[in-house]
Amino acid sequence: MEIYSPLPIVIITAISIATAYLFKIFLPVQAFDSWRHEEIDGLRGFLAVFMFIHHSSVWYSYIKNGVWAVPSSAVYTNIGQIGIILFFMISSFLFFTKIRKSKVIDWKKLYISRIARLAPLFLFLFILVLIVVGFSTEWAPRVPFRDIIFSILSWLPFTLFGQKDINGLPDTFIIVAGVPWSLVFEWLLYASLPLLRVLLLKRVPFFYILLSLVLVFIITRSLSYSPKFVLLAFALGGASSYVADYEKIRNFSRKKVASFVSIGIFIYTACSYQGVYATEPIVLISTAFALICCGCGFFGILRFNAVKILGQVSYGIYMLHGVVLFVSFRFLFGFDFIGALSSTSYWVVVFSITPIVISISIFSFYFIESPVIKMADRAMKNNGLIK
Repeated sequence: MEIYSPLPIVIITAISIATAYLFKIFLPVQAFDSWRHEEIDGLRGFLAVFMFIHHSSVWYSYIKNGVWAVPSSAVYTNIGQIGIILFFMISSFLFFTKIRKSKVIDWKKLYISRIARLAPLFLFLFILVLIVVGFSTEWAPRVPFRDIIFSILSWLPFTLFGQKDINGLPDTFIIVAGVPWSLVFEWLLYASLPLLRVLLLKRVPFFYILLSLVLVFIITRSLSYSPKFVLLAFALGGASSYVADYEKIRNFSRKKVASFVSIGIFIYTACSYQGVYATEPIVLISTAFALICCGCGFFGILRFNAVKILGQVSYGIYMLHGVVLFVSFRFLFGFDFIGALSSTSYWVVVFSITPIVISISIFSFYFIESPVIKMADRAMKNNGLIK
């Protein structure tokens, strides 16, 4: 089995769904937001698993040649990049729909709920990073204490100020596969919501307009990535909110031909571009995404309970898979052992890691993410912040 064979994608996806299926009896799927779409939940699950597969292929090259870079395979590059684009589109679609259709927005609740949703797992991940750094540097300071503190502070606001090396450990970001960078853009979207609602000619309290301006300024000034492709993804995700209003498109999207079209677009895009962070592929992706927003379920696959469980815990899969890969390769098996493996043996190792990634993500959702979300809701109600 070649390292860039399509077979590992199929096998890892199947293992992930099977692992989620084993949990579904004990941890039933639930949605915390009534405006969510089950097809989008299912899509999230696939995207998170594809990010895991993408970074698994990156790790193979990294261990072999010491360079952290996108795979030479278009498919293995694009299953990761398409996932990023679609995650941004999903967020934009859901939140733009909310500010567009809601008569009144409880901004305080919205922002507290976003912090409660994203912060606990991020902090858990960062604690794991510090532990891994400690073991990797033998718990001995390698740089001045001040530098350690500054590097830690750069990570804490959702890596707004970068993912700096901690305690002199080169390329510390590899511990998490660099994934927290996308959270900065998520917060850029959340920060811009009051301004977007003003553009829709809807009333927004002056305080939140001012807060939005300040946050957007701070975040854009701190960006280490070009925002152009992200802004395009946000714009097209928001446009899908309008597309979903058309009954004829919704009716078409529920037909089998729509599933053929959307899947065909994704396969074509994954195979035809060496990277999809460009206008043409993002527009193509948005076309398929709009169909999903209108009810296209990939022949019902996106509505499977096991797939929706993967969607429910997709944030955990996305955030934690990098740590699991790093710990497995660095401490459990060892870089020398992994580096000596054939491509087939390497994928067998990744197959064995897959249930661990999914299981940890499920447990983290039900024992870290979900309790904090519920606790935040209760706290806001008890303190009269929301009705």
